[in-house]
Amino acid sequence: MERGKKYEPTQADFDLAEASMSEEQKEMSRVRAELWEQERPLWESFSDKVDKDFRRKEPSGAETRAMNESLSQLAELFRDSSVTWLLDGALNISLFRGDWIGVHKDVDISVERDQLRTLEAELAAKGYGLFFSIPPKEGGTSYTMRRVNADDFARAKESSLSVVAIDADGRILDDAPLNYLDVHVIARNEEGQPISPTGSVLPEGWLRPLPAKIDNGGVINLSQPARIAYYKIRSEREYDFTDLERLAETGYLTEGGLDAVVRVCQNDFQLGLEKGEREIGKVLARMKPGTTPEQVFEIFLSLPAFAERINEQTEETYRGIARLYAEAYAQDGESSARGIFESLLVHYKINEREEERQARIEHLREIARAAREAGKPDNSHFEL
Repeated sequence: MERGKKYEPTQADFDLAEASMSEEQKEMSRVRAELWEQERPLWESFSDKVDKDFRRKEPSGAETRAMNESLSQLAELFRDSSVTWLLDGALNISLFRGDWIGVHKDVDISVERDQLRTLEAELAAKGYGLFFSIPPKEGGTSYTMRRVNADDFARAKESSLSVVAIDADGRILDDAPLNYLDVHVIARNEEGQPISPTGSVLPEGWLRPLPAKIDNGGVINLSQPARIAYYKIRSEREYDFTDLERLAETGYLTEGGLDAVVRVCQNDFQLGLEKGEREIGKVLARMKPGTTPEQVFEIFLSLPAFAERINEQTEETYRGIARLYAEAYAQDGESSARGIFESLLVHYKINEREEERQARIEHLREIARAAREAGKPDNSHFEL
């Protein structure tokens, strides 16, 4: 073979390889190929688990038993693991409080990118595989779960990464007590510092697990309260803010922690403004008088920074943004990136939303201060 040239197997090579396989190996290969992608029904909506005041509803007895079992299984899954992992989301808040704040639909964890291969190997030994969750096409009634490996996880930009319970053939087990784990890969910059989705440097202390004992003797690695607050504040869902009120009441979410959240959020906001103006400039460079909204949308699809964010769920939003670009440019052919950007800021009320975010953080600060003055928290169930 010519040096440096990549080897490309021929059909004859494939035929020879298959001929050398036993019948059992052929059957295993066939089953794995069939199970590479598996259809699952749409996830249950969470809206009926939240009341009119955007607080989680009290769980039923069956829901409580299911959540307790999920936690027990999670602790068992990572017992003696060499992977540094963190529990994400509102489940942390229930564990900080010592009782359920309501129904928790998902179990989310975060892991370091350089530990994904170790994670894959450890979980495979316990009957779990790594999958991408692919949303349905418009009008579809099911998700596609695609089997992947640790390297796929490491390269993925999607947030739809899952650890899934499977049988020996790789078939998804929907009835397992802990059948799905949503996974977030911790991002770091070239200097090794943890960063936000926007690129802000996060406090390294936010990645330090807080081991908490649960009733069966297992241990769950809770996230730092300020880290929980930061990601929930970013989500901007109403029930995320009521969740955080419950967290602040425990005393674990401190005023100092909220100071750090404010600093990161402010830096995110500034970085977002700078990035947005740069991206607008790239679009403007390809526009000319008379450019239509459809042509602007085609420009979006030609630019990776835009294209990777456009899918069936977001297409209509970006078509609306394309109309704003075309209208702003038509009003002033010399329109600058700043001018169009200001139009977008006004249209989507970006500054108002940021002001509201800061006001909500101040509200949490008041609750945290009251909890501190009341002598909270109780650290008895932590391995501190």
